[in-house]
This record gives sequence, C-alpha cells and structure tokens, in this order.
Amino acid sequence: MRKLIVVESPTKARTLKKYLPKQFDILASVGHIKNLPKSKIGVDIEQGSFEPEYKLIPGKRKVVNEILEKAKDADTIYLAPDPDREGEAIAAHLCEEIQKKVKGKKIFRILMHEITKKGMAAALDNPHDIDYKRYESQQARRVLDRIVGYLISPLLWEKVKMGTSAGRVQSVALRLASEREKEIKAFQSKDYYKLPAQFQVSLNTESPESLDAELTQCNGEKFTPKDSELSLETLKQKADVLRKAPWHIHETSSKNRTRSAPKPFITSTLQMDASSKVRYSPKKTMMLAQQLYEGVELGEHGTQGLITYMRTDSTRVSQDAKDAAKSFILDTWGKDYLGSSAAPKGPAKKSSKVQDAHEAIRPVDIAFTPDKVKPFLAKDQLALYTLIWKRFIASQMSQAKFLIWQVQFSTADKKDIFTHSQQSVVFDGFLILWQDDETDSILSAEFYKQLTAKTPVQLNSLEITEHKTEPPPRYNEASLIKELEKRGIGRPSTYASIISTIIDRKYIDKVKAKLIPTSLGTAISDLLAEHFTQIMSYDFTANMETKLDMIEEGELGRKELLTEFYTDFQIVLEKAKKEMKNLKAQEIPTDLTCEQCDAHFNIRWGKSGEFLSCSSYPKCRNAKNFEKDENGKIHIIEPKAFGKPCPTCSKRLLERFGRYGRYLACEDYPECKTTLPFPIGVDCPKCSKGDVVERRSKQGRFFYGCNQYPDCDFASWQKPNAKPCPECANPYMVEKETKKLGYHLACPSCKHTIPITDEVNGETSS
Repeated sequence: MRKLIVVESPTKARTLKKYLPKQFDILASVGHIKNLPKSKIGVDIEQGSFEPEYKLIPGKRKVVNEILEKAKDADTIYLAPDPDREGEAIAAHLCEEIQKKVKGKKIFRILMHEITKKGMAAALDNPHDIDYKRYESQQARRVLDRIVGYLISPLLWEKVKMGTSAGRVQSVALRLASEREKEIKAFQSKDYYKLPAQFQVSLNTESPESLDAELTQCNGEKFTPKDSELSLETLKQKADVLRKAPWHIHETSSKNRTRSAPKPFITSTLQMDASSKVRYSPKKTMMLAQQLYEGVELGEHGTQGLITYMRTDSTRVSQDAKDAAKSFILDTWGKDYLGSSAAPKGPAKKSSKVQDAHEAIRPVDIAFTPDKVKPFLAKDQLALYTLIWKRFIASQMSQAKFLIWQVQFSTADKKDIFTHSQQSVVFDGFLILWQDDETDSILSAEFYKQLTAKTPVQLNSLEITEHKTEPPPRYNEASLIKELEKRGIGRPSTYASIISTIIDRKYIDKVKAKLIPTSLGTAISDLLAEHFTQIMSYDFTANMETKLDMIEEGELGRKELLTEFYTDFQIVLEKAKKEMKNLKAQEIPTDLTCEQCDAHFNIRWGKSGEFLSCSSYPKCRNAKNFEKDENGKIHIIEPKAFGKPCPTCSKRLLERFGRYGRYLACEDYPECKTTLPFPIGVDCPKCSKGDVVERRSKQGRFFYGCNQYPDCDFASWQKPNAKPCPECANPYMVEKETKKLGYHLACPSCKHTIPITDEVNGETSS
C-alpha cells in the first residue's frame, strides 16, 4: 500500500526521501496553506465566537491539489510539519483539506526533531492524532494578534502616518527600546575619580615585577570612586602625601573559583550568541538554522540534517547525544575534561513554562565536526554550525578552575590601602573549546605565594584619572532578546520576527549594532502606552504567554481567553479613537523665527518624524531639523555644507536627513533636485576613483560602498577608515566594536587590530 508524508519544506522533503522505502511518497506544503484574509479582520467579533475565517492562500491551490492527488492513492497519510504550534496549525489545515476531498483515509501526525534516518524512524514509530489543544493555542495567539493589529493600526494611520502598525508583542518590544532611550537622554553624568597606582615588588629570586593596583581604602574608610564625596582638590592633596609615604605589603590572599560549562543552546541563547559573536541578526540566525536543520548536501554522505529542531526553550539533551559527546571528549582531551552528569544545570526558567517537547539545539551527529563539513557549507552556515557544535560539546565538559590572588599595599598606619587583583587559570576545562574572554594571568601562582610583609615594595607611579558615570547602554539585538526572555515576553520562535518587524517598519534604526528608536517609533510607543496601557504592559504581555500555554495544556478555553481580552479592549479602543491626539494635524508653536519671512516656526509631523516648519506654509516652505536638550529646549540643526559643489548647478551640497538616513542635497532645492549618497571622507580602496558612501540595504541595514557602483563593487558592513594596516599594508582598516577590545580598527585582510585613538581618527576616541 502507498503511504504519503507531508512536510513543510521542499528541502526537508529532499533530505528525507533517501531514508524512505519505495512505497512512501513525500511532498512539501511549502509552509502554511491557509491564512486569514488581508482585506478584512477575518475574525467573528460581532457574534462573539472569535472563530477565524481561514482562506486557502492564493498560489497554494496547485500544491494542495498535488497533495490531494497523492492522498487518493495512499492508504496512510502522515502529516509532518515542524514540531511546534505553527506546525500543528499547518497539520490541522492539511487534515481539513484532505478530509473534505478524500474520504476514509488514516491520517496521523508525526513529529521529527531531527531530519535524519533515526529521526524519521522514531517519528514513524510514534504516530498520533493532531494535538488540537496546541492548535487552539496557536489560533488564540493568531486571533489576539489580528485583533490588536487590525483594530489599532487604522487608528495610527489616522493619527500618525499611513502604513504604520501596532502589534501585540512588537509594540511592547518597541516600548522597551523607547524607554531605554529616554533614560539615556535624561541621564545626568557625574564626575568621579580613580587613583590607579603601580608598585614595584622585588623578590630575591626574581627581577622586580610591576603590579597595578587601585585605591580601595582612604583615611581608614572604604573608597568607592563612584560613591566618594571627596573633591578633586582633596584627592590631589592626598595623592601628594601618598607619593611620599613608605609602602609595604599589608596582606596577600587567594581563593578558588570555578566556572561551570554553559548549557547547550536554546533559541534565545543561540540568537544572542550569534548576534554578539558573529554579528548575525536574529532573523538571519533563524534562517541559517532552518537550513542546517532541514538538510545540507555533504558530498558522499548525501543530504544531511546537521542540527536538531531550532525552536526550543529546553536545555534537555538525549542520553544518546550525551554518550556520543562523552566518547568524543575522552578521545580528544581525556577524562579530566569530562563533565559530571551530576553537575547542576542552573536555575529553572521562572518567567514562563518551559516547552520541553524538544531537545536543546545540538548537532545531530558530532562526528560531523566543523572541519569535516567546512567544504560543503557556505561561510555563514559554517559559522553558525561551529557555534552550535562547540557549545554542545562544551556543555558536556568539566568546569574551569581559577585561582584569584589579591595583594594589598598599605602605608605604615594602614589607613590607606591599594589592592591588586589577578586571576589565573588552574585548569581550563571547557574553556579549551569555548572561551568567551581572556583569563590567563601574566604572573605565575608561585610568584604570588612568595610575597610577604617583608617583601621590598616601592611606589612607581600614582595618578588621578577622571571619569564620568555613564547612562545605561542602548539595546542591541542580543540584549533586547535577553530582556524579552527575562520578562517572559514572546516566545523563542517569535524573537527574530519581533525585532525584524520594528526595524523594517523604521520604528528603530540599527546603528553600529545599537537599536535606536526613531522619532516615529517613539511617537507610536508613547501614544500606545498612553491609550492602551494594558496591551503595552510588560506583565500583561508575559501573563498572556502563560495563558496561551494553559490553552495548550487544556487548562483554559480559547474563547474564554479571547472574550475576557476583547471585553476590556473594546472599551479602551473606543476611548482612544476620541482622545488620541492627531500628530498629523498638530502644529506646536515655538519662539524660533523663520529667517526667510520673519514668521515663527511650528513643530509639525512629517514622514521622517517631527520637524520645524514655517507657520506661513505653504507660502513659505522653509523647514529645519531640530533636537531638544535635557531641559526640553529646541535647537535648530543647521545643515552642514559638503566640500564638493553640486554636479548639476555648482551650488553648495548640504547634509540632509531622510527616512533612509543621511544624504547630500543641493542647497537650491526645489529648483535643483540633485541628491547624492553621503560620503564618509574615504577614497574607495578598490578603484581609487570613487568615494566611499553610506548606503542602506533592502532589509534596512547600513553598509558602505563605492559611489561608482556598478562600475566598482566595493562594499563593507563595517565603516572603512583611511588608515593603512601597519601589519600588512592593506590600504584601509574598518571600525569595529567588541566586548574585549571596545572600539578599535581591524584589518579586513590580516585581522590585525589597533585601538582607536586621537592619532588614528583625528578626534576624541570613544
């Protein structure tokens, strides 16, 4: 008898086909086959049933017909979309279509957590009915999102701008970024001072060594730089006294510290590490992970799924996978590097129920090492697979062990103490494979053991360094995902789409990996927070995730949840329609005068946000960009003139700002409509004829390219710097930022790095 398997992806179908006997047919639905209509809300709100009105997606009729034709010849049909809520919805919709057209067939749901022969066999050995509780949970989420999006968005079109939208979870993520930006702007920096010193320590058996130390006790009181109330003048006087004082070693101490191996990846931690380590957006990470999961051509091994299912928030690992990792670790590094199976795995997730249906993200076969698959993977695929492979092996390895030495230097009266701390690795453990930062000590443990109160000590230097307290950092994609996860907002499978949506809609700009809300994003966030308090509440959004889990567990009904939500939402929506201010119509007077006609400027709303417009518009079309200081005072941003003249009329080119960032425009606009990409002041290192200019990709990401394109195809994601590489003489370097090195220049050819200094870039470094 014929048997039919329906999966989501054509790639997955090709991978699995080689594992199936001849009586099996396998087809792909190519994702969802049904969706809610675009032209209307598609949910029965008026009757209160909240039933969704699903329609076959245009263009999917051919796919569905092919599945139905094969289903007629099959005795048994297995529905095998991805093992999550979305996959359950696809399976339910496929089942509906098959049962309508083809009668009397056995239809089963199967779950494949890895696209391998073993995964296929395990799925076929455990067929079951469609999980309609899980499907109900997916429908509840879909209807919730539909209600919020289709009923609030038209209000934003009317009050703010056509094409804007609200989302049940995306708007909360936008609020996080917007509130962080307000914290940064409201932050008032405070000066504080450190007293770093360097002491020369002499041992009989060794030459003198220099130890750096920080002042930790002053005049018998604990000294904490940021909290100290001592004035700069007082500290200068104190430093003069300390420079003349005799010094000795007051105390030495050491303590052991261990660091446990990291847990294997779940969806959120994979997205965070991919963002921080290889600079992939969550969206790109999930796209690459999907490819690795569904299967990659590996030469003589054929098409092979390389990782387990990538949408999970469980760190559970099968015993077979643990045993394979154990053997690999023993063969490669020895038994000392093998982790204890009794080792604690860290605290359980508190914010919401862990979905334990899937294992952690791991390689399906650790024999496929990164080196072995390197010839067959694209560069981006290999980078992500290497992360996943190393993280899983490291998760099964032993702890790293450190010894932390502390040396205290004091004056004779012991009222002033400087402290030197140094950490050295005693046993590297998992760090031999998975190292996040440098932890090796320059000096040996034996050196510290020989230090005593009688060891000769001399103060080499003592300086006062000035610092400023810093505002909280802006979110990047990794830290925003971490915050969403911490608050229980969204699900691992939704983080990538949440962040890509608010970037794609220009609510947030991604600048040097930092997420900066645009004026449009801030305005929308503020309006929604003012009028839709419940929807924008962090706790409400997190609690809604818990209720969706309860539907899946059969503890709550879908209609019950939706009725409760919509009853309150309807009242708030009607109130917002009457009370929400219309930004499109707003004109806020200012005391600033238009230099062209002596009328005053008003603050108005445009496509790119707020701007200053002459009150006599349209008679006078003078307009300016502006910014507000910490006191709310408005300052006009005068456009900067660019050195080269307009190529059309020879007048000045001015720096302008639009919805896609900076650009150059002729000062004689609108008579001369010439616009050019914004140059960064670096000659093209490839053709030497053009200038490197700022550009923006179709996905909204900034990059740098030659203005002679397509004649010259030079492009770089990092900002080029005209300084040649001192190591290999490459004609340019690029500006980068990492946790370890901070802002620095890196050579794209030999990877040599140098810190960004005044001499490098001609201005104060960050």
